Amino acid sequence: MSKNRVVQSNFKWSFLLPQYWLVWIAVFIQVAVSWLPYSWQLLLGRAFGSLLFRLNLKRAKVALINLNIFTLLIG
Repeated sequence: MSKNRVVQSNFKWSFLLPQYWLVWIAVFIQVAVSWLPYSWQLLLGRAFGSLLFRLNLKRAKVALINLNIFTLLIG
């Protein structure tokens, strides 16, 4: 006897309140980008990553230090 069961979650209408609109917009953008050709996805990802890198230099510095430590450990 199979123990596979389908679990259906119940949609909550409260998810349509304004406090969740940014989440819905992010989901829409992710779905829209997933339909683009792979080369366009890479281009958008590089542009977005570059923008985030420039906007938060403190975090970027920490990330670069961590990558350098990682390469020293495996190299």
